[in-house]
Amino acid sequence: MESETNYTVFIRLPFPRGDFVDPPPVKWDSSKDEALWKILSGVAKTEIDWNELAARFEVTVDFLLQQVTYLTERHASQVRAQMRKVTAAARSSAAPSPVPGSESAAAMEAMRRTGSAQGLRSHARALSSLSIRKDSPLLRNDGSVPGTPKITTPAPDSAGAGDADDEEAEPAFLPFKSSSGHGADDHGGGDGSAHYTDPSATLRGDPRDFAANAARRLQNVTGPDFSQDASVTQSALEEALASKMQGGNTIGSTISNVFRSRVLPKRNLETVVMTEIMSSELLDGSAWTISKLLTAHNIGLLSLAWLAYHFLKALYNVSPLHPLSHIPGPKLAAATYLPEFYYDVIKFGRYTSEIRDMHKKYGPLVRINPNEIHCNDINFSDEIYAVGGRKRDKPAHQVNGTALIVAEFGTIDHDLHRQRRAPVAKFFSRSNVAKLEAEIKEHVQTLCDKLLRQAGGSGSGGGSGAAFDIKTAYSCYTADVISGYAFGQSFGFLGGQEGWRPNFRDPTEALLQSTHVFRFFPFLKDLDRLAVWLVDYLPEDIALFVRTMQIDLPAQINRTRADVEAGMLQANRRPTIFGSLFLDEELQSKEKGTKRLAAEGFAVVGAGTETTASALAIITFHLLSKPELLAKLKAELEAYGDANTSEKMPYLGAVVQEGLRLSYGVAARTARIATEEDLVYRGEWDKRPVEHVIPRGYAVGMSTVITHHDETVFPDSHAFIPERWLDEKNQRRKEVEKGMMAFSKGSRACLAMNLALCEIHFAVVGLVLRVLPQMSLFETTEEDVVYDHDMFIPMTKASSKGIRVVIS
Repeated sequence: MESETNYTVFIRLPFPRGDFVDPPPVKWDSSKDEALWKILSGVAKTEIDWNELAARFEVTVDFLLQQVTYLTERHASQVRAQMRKVTAAARSSAAPSPVPGSESAAAMEAMRRTGSAQGLRSHARALSSLSIRKDSPLLRNDGSVPGTPKITTPAPDSAGAGDADDEEAEPAFLPFKSSSGHGADDHGGGDGSAHYTDPSATLRGDPRDFAANAARRLQNVTGPDFSQDASVTQSALEEALASKMQGGNTIGSTISNVFRSRVLPKRNLETVVMTEIMSSELLDGSAWTISKLLTAHNIGLLSLAWLAYHFLKALYNVSPLHPLSHIPGPKLAAATYLPEFYYDVIKFGRYTSEIRDMHKKYGPLVRINPNEIHCNDINFSDEIYAVGGRKRDKPAHQVNGTALIVAEFGTIDHDLHRQRRAPVAKFFSRSNVAKLEAEIKEHVQTLCDKLLRQAGGSGSGGGSGAAFDIKTAYSCYTADVISGYAFGQSFGFLGGQEGWRPNFRDPTEALLQSTHVFRFFPFLKDLDRLAVWLVDYLPEDIALFVRTMQIDLPAQINRTRADVEAGMLQANRRPTIFGSLFLDEELQSKEKGTKRLAAEGFAVVGAGTETTASALAIITFHLLSKPELLAKLKAELEAYGDANTSEKMPYLGAVVQEGLRLSYGVAARTARIATEEDLVYRGEWDKRPVEHVIPRGYAVGMSTVITHHDETVFPDSHAFIPERWLDEKNQRRKEVEKGMMAFSKGSRACLAMNLALCEIHFAVVGLVLRVLPQMSLFETTEEDVVYDHDMFIPMTKASSKGIRVVIS
C-alpha cells in the first residue's frame, strides 16, 4: 500500500489563532531573507533538507518554515501585481469566463446577491498583526513553545493529474511534503489527502474542500451562499479571486488572462484563491498603512511638531542672532509673515498702508517681515536700485506674486535677468520707439475720433451719449499700441469694434486680484492652465484674454520660430519682439522656448497697457476738474503747434510727470537684494542721525505709493500741481525728478518706459486739442480716483465706478 502524502502550507491568517504563541526571539534580518530566498528559488523544493537549512541559519525548523511562508507570500503578492497589470491591459477586450456548471451558477448567484465589492466593504475585518512584517523580528528560539511538527522532504512522487503540457510554476504559497504519506496528484485529487496548516492548526482533506471550508469560515467576506457544499469550479474560483483583486469589475478576465500567460498553472488555483480570501487585506496594504499613519494621534503629533518648529523659528527671527535684529519695526512682523498675510490677503492689499504707518512710528527703515526691510527715504533709492556692475536680485517672496517668473520682469537672479533683458531692451530703445511715432499718432487719431462719436448724451441713459469710464477707452488705446509694436498686429480694440468692449482691462484686473494669494501659495499659479479648457464658458472679456495670451500668442511664437529657421523672416518687415528674440545670437536657445517667450509677451502687454492707461485717466480727471490747468496746457500746445516734445513744451512735460506721480505705476513693493555687498544707510529721524547696515542677502525696497507722497520732496503731495516740476525759468527741477519712481529705477527699471512716455505725450496733445474741451466728468469725485489698496497696480475703493465722463 502506498504511503500517504501530506502537504503543509503556512498561511498568515487575519483572525485569532487560538492559543498559539510566537516562538522565542532569534537573530534574523533582511540579508538572511535574501540568502534564504536564493536557496528556495535555486533548487527544487523537494530537494531541500529543512533540518540542515535550519541549522545553517541557527534557527528552529518551525521558525525557518515561517520565514519561507513570508517569502513565498511576498512572491505571491508580486504575482498578483502582475495579474492586475495583465488585467488592465486586457480590460477592453477580455470577457468573463464561461460558467460551465450549476455549481458555478450557484456561486455567481451568491456573488450577485451579496455584491462582491459591496460585500467586501460591508464585512471588512481588522487587520492581523501579521499583515505587516517587520524587517528584523525578534522571535524566541528556546524551543519552549510547540509549533508545527518537524517536516522532512523526500524525493518527489510521480507527476500529478494536471495537464501534461502545463509547465511547473512556483505556487503562491509553497506546499511542503512530509515523509509520512503516499503520492497524490498536484491538483489534490486521487486517493491522497492533503492538509494545510498554519503554525498552530492542521486541516485535512481535499484542497477544494479546504477552500470551501475557508470560504465557510470567512463567509462574511465572500457571502453566505459560498458554502462547503458547493463544488468549487474554475469559473467560481475565478470570480472569487477577481472580486477580491479588482472589486468585481473584471470578473473572469483576470484569471483567464493569467492562464493564457501561464503565470500560474491551473492546479494551484484553489490554493491561490484560498490565500486571496484569507489575506485579502494585504491587497490594500498601502491604503492600510496610510490610514494607520493618518490617525488623530499622529496628526496631532505632526501639528505639534510643525507649531514647535515655527515657534522656534519666530523666536530666532526676533532674537539678537538674526542679522536684521537691529532694524526697528513691530516684533510680530519681524517674527512671522502673519501681519503681511493678514493685511494683504485677508484685508485685500492693504499692507502698504500699514507700512506707511510703521514709518511714522519707527523711522525711515522698518522691518516689515522676517527677511525684508522697507525704506521711505528717496535719497537711498540709488543704493537700493543700483546700476552698473552692482548686482541686485529680486526676492522670491515678491516674485511669487506674479505668474511671469520665466519672463524678464519676474527673473530673480541678476545675471540671468541681464541676459533676458538685453534683447528686449534693444527693442524698446529710444531710437526704435522714435520710428513708431507716426503709428502712435494714427492710434491717437483713431481714439479721438471714436471718443467724439460718443457725443450727444446727458450721461444717464444708454446709447452713444451715455457716461462711460474713460480708463476703459485708454486701455483699448494702449493695448493696440503695444500689441501692434510688439507682435506686428494690433488687437483692434479701437478700430475693430464699435464700443470699448471687449478689452483687456477687466481680465487683467481680475488676474491681479490673486497676486497676494500667489505670493504665499505659489503652487496655485498652475491653476491658470485650467482657463484654456474652460475658455468657452468664460465671460467674453476673459475668454478673449485667455485665447490671446495662452492660445494665439504661443501659436504666433511657433510661426515666427518656423520663419526664422526657414530663413523666411523678411529684412524689410518691421521687427516684432519675438523676431528680435529669435534673431538675437547672444540669447541661449533654452531661453527661446515657447513658454518663456509667451510669458515675455504677456509681461510686455500687461506692463504696457494698464499702467499707461491709468496715467492718462488721472491726467484727464485733474484737467477736467481744474479747468484753469486745461486752459493753460491748451494755450501752450496751440502756441507751439507741431513741436510736441516735452523739451519744447515744458508744461506738457510737467502735466505728464504729475500724472505719472499720482498714478504710481506699480503700487506693489519693489524690493532688491544686494548679493555681493552690505548696504549702509545714513539718514535722519526725529532730528537725530540714523545709521544702519543692511547685510547682503536680505531684501530692501520702496513703494511708489509712499515715496511719491514724501512731503519733503513733494509738498502738498496729494494735490495735482504740475508747476512743482518747473523752476522759475520754466526748466525741469532735477531734485524733484529724483523722487519719481513710476518706472522704478536702476538696472531693473521698466523696459517700455520710452514707449509709455511717447504714448502719453501724444495722447494728451490730441485729447487736449480735440476732445477734452467737449468732455466733462459725470458723477465722479476725488474718492473715485484716490488710492485705496494695491493689487500690484493701484486700486480705488470697491464702490468706485471709475472716472466716468460724457462728451457733449
